[in-house]
Amino acid sequence: MNKIISITMKKNLRTIASAMVMFTMVMSAFAAPFATANAVTQTSGSSSGTSFSIGGGSSSNTSCSVTASSRSVKAGEKVTIKWETSGFSKITINGETVSGSKGEKTYYNIQVETTFKLVATNDSGTSSCNSTVTVGCEQAPVDVKCTLTATLQTIAYGGKVTLNWTSQGGEGVIFNNGIGNKPANGSMEVGPLYKDTTYILTVDEGLVVSPHQSTKCTAVIKVTPPDEPKKCILSVGKTVNKTSGVVGDNLTYTITVQNIGDADCTGGGVMIDDIVDNNLKYISHTVSNNLTAGYQGTPVYTYADRTLHFNGNTLTPGEQGTITWIGKIQNPTQCGDFVVKNQAQATAKELNNFKTWTYSPVVKTNVDNDCAPNNCELTVDKTVDKTYSKVGKELTYTITVENTGT
Repeated sequence: MNKIISITMKKNLRTIASAMVMFTMVMSAFAAPFATANAVTQTSGSSSGTSFSIGGGSSSNTSCSVTASSRSVKAGEKVTIKWETSGFSKITINGETVSGSKGEKTYYNIQVETTFKLVATNDSGTSSCNSTVTVGCEQAPVDVKCTLTATLQTIAYGGKVTLNWTSQGGEGVIFNNGIGNKPANGSMEVGPLYKDTTYILTVDEGLVVSPHQSTKCTAVIKVTPPDEPKKCILSVGKTVNKTSGVVGDNLTYTITVQNIGDADCTGGGVMIDDIVDNNLKYISHTVSNNLTAGYQGTPVYTYADRTLHFNGNTLTPGEQGTITWIGKIQNPTQCGDFVVKNQAQATAKELNNFKTWTYSPVVKTNVDNDCAPNNCELTVDKTVDKTYSKVGKELTYTITVENTGT
């Protein structure tokens, strides 16, 4: 009975062998059922493969097996494959012929999971044996890195800057500040910037197992605050040489005009006016060499508005001009003490287009103008209408009394 089964199995082996592709089968010489094994798991401290045998009787048994020195290696490492066969004359591993019924061969630089398939046949091709072993490959951990630099670390208010970056180990990068996804390596211009800004680059590693520390790079851009706008600021001073006087005295006024700002005062020249008191008569003036008497065709003194006009020209920051003029105290329409007041003023185009004035202090001179004392002087005059007359005639007398005092 055993011989009949063996003969029947041998006749069918050619057909079965031609249909085998990467299957693991075990056939018994005594009609044992087929067995399949995939050697894909690592067994600590051992290595194994699968083996098959076919034949009848102790003298015609055949077998084959293939094993790996390790079921799992790291990328770039090596693995040694061992084989052992019985009853076959031709042996291949992954299509490559190997010599000897048993032996070993080392395969280097394993980069991916690899299945090693042993196929053994006899010379007549009447019987064959297959055995496989799969070696897993652990990919080396990817070193995730990034760099982020700016062409300038400090820029002017409203300026722009270029960011340059590199990365590895990811699918690209992600920027903050609303920028979003960018390629793994690149550059871009950002701005205008009006405040200090921090740019954070995060390497996009796709799906990761939590918890996970993301790889980030940072660039901080400092923005220099804008300068305060420069201004034309005028300062006007004024003095008088006398604080008291009498009618007929000359008063000497000194006016100083200075630009105390940090911008030029311009606009056809700084406009300087001084209104002359009603009890003064303008006599004369002098000016420093950076000022001019009169203003753009207007004479130095206009009688209608009793105003003196001077041109400060362009006053640079810190520059000062001086005006001196003389006025005579006039007799008022009535007696009594009075005060002569005076105040100068200046403006420029930068000061609201000549509409904002800067004023000097008011200087005063007290004038002594007492009235003469009052005197009562009477004059009496009498007349008669006739120089002679007769007894019994009437005479008419006229008496006139007059106050001739003050």
